[in-house]
Amino acid sequence: MKNEVVVSKMLTYIDKILRYTEGMVYGTFVVNELVMEACVFNLENWRIR
Repeated sequence: MKNEVVVSKMLTYIDKILRYTEGMVYGTFVVNELVMEACVFNLENWRIR
């Protein structure tokens, strides 16, 4: 059961990252501090909770 919860949370955070970066190219991503920090937060968040 715990593994299913962890995987579900991971997929939720990945989905958020994909939505935040939809249509972006790398050059746009690296200069957009807000999006970059939101993505990093979501990458780190799945491990913490």
